[in-house]
Amino acid sequence: MIMARRTVNEAELVDAADAMRQFCLTMKERLSDVAKDLQGLQGTWEGVGFDVFLERVQHWQRWADEASELVFDMHLNAHIAHRNYTHNAEVNTAMWGG
Repeated sequence: MIMARRTVNEAELVDAADAMRQFCLTMKERLSDVAKDLQGLQGTWEGVGFDVFLERVQHWQRWADEASELVFDMHLNAHIAHRNYTHNAEVNTAMWGG
């Protein structure tokens, strides 16, 4: 059985995690702005359409909160993995006289 060697480009992993984290923060901010603007329309836009749209935006906000938490965990783990890989490479290099 031949084992395939897997490699991880740590810098790309961290960059991707950073970009996803920033996307989630931006998404949450924009959804918050939309919800705030909708609240301002509440006096002039009434009825089922308003209620359904506001409910949908609030649903998106809850989803964005959940996604943001998951991405934050991934972001943290990517940085920890990068630090661990870097540390292990330094220790191995020092240990083997490289």
